[in-house]
Amino acid sequence: MEQQLVLVVYSLRGGGAERQVAATANLLVRQGIRVSVLVMFRDEKEYPLDSSIAIYSIFKNREVYLKTGKIKKFFLMRKLVRSIKIKTLWSYDENISFFIKAFIKRRIKLVNFVLNARSFQTNRFRADYVIKHSFKNVLQNEEQKKYYDQNTLEKSVVIPNPMDFDSIVPKLEYREKITRIYMVGRMVPVKNYPLAIKAFKLVHDKYPEVRLDIYGTYFASADNEAMMKFIQEAKLNDVVTFHGFSVQVREEAKNYDLFLMTSITEGLPNALIEAMATGVPAVVTNFETGSCDLLGNNNERGIITLQTPEAVAEGIIKMINDPTLATSYAMKAKTYVNTFLSEKVIIGKLLELARENNE
Repeated sequence: MEQQLVLVVYSLRGGGAERQVAATANLLVRQGIRVSVLVMFRDEKEYPLDSSIAIYSIFKNREVYLKTGKIKKFFLMRKLVRSIKIKTLWSYDENISFFIKAFIKRRIKLVNFVLNARSFQTNRFRADYVIKHSFKNVLQNEEQKKYYDQNTLEKSVVIPNPMDFDSIVPKLEYREKITRIYMVGRMVPVKNYPLAIKAFKLVHDKYPEVRLDIYGTYFASADNEAMMKFIQEAKLNDVVTFHGFSVQVREEAKNYDLFLMTSITEGLPNALIEAMATGVPAVVTNFETGSCDLLGNNNERGIITLQTPEAVAEGIIKMINDPTLATSYAMKAKTYVNTFLSEKVIIGKLLELARENNE
């Protein structure tokens, strides 16, 4: 049976791309479009998909995937992809789409979703190949346009991340004191959690009642080990809590007073959008692409800081000292998200893209 549309991503757990694929697939299915998802491996903790969506996986789990050699991975991927009659491929992983487009199905109609800032694309040659040979390139925000030439932009469109706002529980009450801060994201270098911890230490020295909760999968690394050592030496163990990956964070967000993000770069961060939709004020660093699109060029809807502990701490303390300002930011951010990033707006753009695929 020919598939109308196949979305490909590394997996369905944990990251922004994975969450974006799940949200997009679910939205399209509700519009009557037949959708399938192709992943490298399955996982017990995946973002939920509509029961009508077929999921094709090359490996049964991550452990088997990691133990398999590169050559065997390629041949197994080729076998699976050739067994699926794909009409159009929407790719959220430039490495997978490179191998599919270059070596497996060259005639496939490929739509490339550009998720990372240019400087953080893992393989520039593969990324450039995919961009050049795609039917359409989908950028997440206006800032990403500055990285590409006119020929690329002529076959590109800006479509922000689709979000499942139905699962977000809005914040209805704002406390007089800001004491509960939270972060969401995988514990990888680009998220720059060590910066957040150093900034939080400065805040906690002045406001010892403040707490920080972090939601995201932990990855062993020298940076994370050093960060954990810093937390212990700074006696922050009782005020910094790591919750790991959790699909419940959307429900928990309403209980927090402030959202924090200290990334080096982002595409268009889902976690920040969800915080804005919930009504939680945000302090974020001036990461490459996305921060100004969401919070404004002049801090209209939240506080954007430099990427230093002192600057981040200053932003947090400004919110703590002025809860009225924090609430004002939260209301403006929520209005912005509901106006420009609503399901109605985004699904309209995705449906237009799907129609172009079928022409």
